Amino acid sequence: MNSGIDAEFSACSLGDKRLDNRLIKMAGKLFEKIGSSIPMASGNWADTKAVYRFLDHSKFSEDKIIEGHLLETVKRFQNGSKKVLILHDTTELTYHRKKIR
Repeated sequence: MNSGIDAEFSACSLGDKRLDNRLIKMAGKLFEKIGSSIPMASGNWADTKAVYRFLDHSKFSEDKIIEGHLLETVKRFQNGSKKVLILHDTTELTYHRKKIR
């Protein structure tokens, strides 16, 4: 699909090769339509439902996906990337409202 996506998620291991493959496929579709909702990026109901089933799967773990990203980031540093851009969002949302009497 997308070699960049394949490389970025190759270090992610969800404990089941089918889930690993689904992650790569799902990430590729979301990457192709950055900013779109899951249904819009998926393109059809079957793929949309598959994404939601994946996210609800007991073996799914954000930590495992982030761990894979971190491993790939370390590899980029070790390969001598001269420039590194680190983005940080300091946005804070606070939802306060007056008490309703």
